[in-house]
Amino acid sequence: MADTLDDDYIVSRIDGIDRYETSAEIARAIAAILPAGFGANRAFFARGDAFPDALAIGPVAASAYAPVLLVRTDSVPESIASVVDELDIQTGAIAGGTSAVGDATMGELQVMLQDNGG
Repeated sequence: MADTLDDDYIVSRIDGIDRYETSAEIARAIAAILPAGFGANRAFFARGDAFPDALAIGPVAASAYAPVLLVRTDSVPESIASVVDELDIQTGAIAGGTSAVGDATMGELQVMLQDNGG
């Protein structure tokens, strides 16, 4: 598919070992190309095993120059914890209710953001 695009486009493939790591890699790629201050220290979080919340929050995240990081209903994957720390993410919003992202995951995210100064 990428080879069918016009020469006017630059195509990069971003991937990870699973959807959670892929979302972390996308966050790193976003941070690498944005000027200082754009999207800084902010992310949106959504359940990774069902797409509606991530799909719904995508435009909001894009307008805020911030990534959508995927989490499990009951935990935060290590790849996400690492990128939250690495990118010094201090604020965030969680898409969906507690049936999508449970209280335990929300608590983990709050601690991570607070540890980064949020």
